[in-house]
Amino acid sequence: MDGWNIDVGGVSKVLQATGELAGKLGEEFEAYPKSMQNAGKHAGTIAKGGVAPEDGGGLVMAALAEFAQKNQEDLKFIGVRTSKSLTGAAEATKAYGHGDQEMAATAQRNFSSAPTPEELAGKAKWQARGQGQDQGQGQGKAEV
Repeated sequence: MDGWNIDVGGVSKVLQATGELAGKLGEEFEAYPKSMQNAGKHAGTIAKGGVAPEDGGGLVMAALAEFAQKNQEDLKFIGVRTSKSLTGAAEATKAYGHGDQEMAATAQRNFSSAPTPEELAGKAKWQARGQGQDQGQGQGKAEV
């Protein structure tokens, strides 16, 4: 890891801005099921006899529901991976700022891997601002 030259303050600013955007993305992920349901209700319907079912459903709503269901795990993966990446960058930069390049390399390596099934299920913890928070909650607010 020789030759690292990191602007810790600059990284901190980028992580803060990225964490704020990740939090907004988390809010969008939470609203996604309801948004898809509303889209299905207002997209019209293709129904036998031209009469829409009472629930506003139909083929369009069914297709959107299937699409949302199939993409749910991918969206969860994105949220967990974002949180994990932000945390790893923060931890690696913090270790670098304290002069521990070995710890920085370890933190970078540990948090750059793909989320585990436990992390995707929200059972794993990560450290941000000195507090344990559940992953996958769209928080993404790690600080250096």
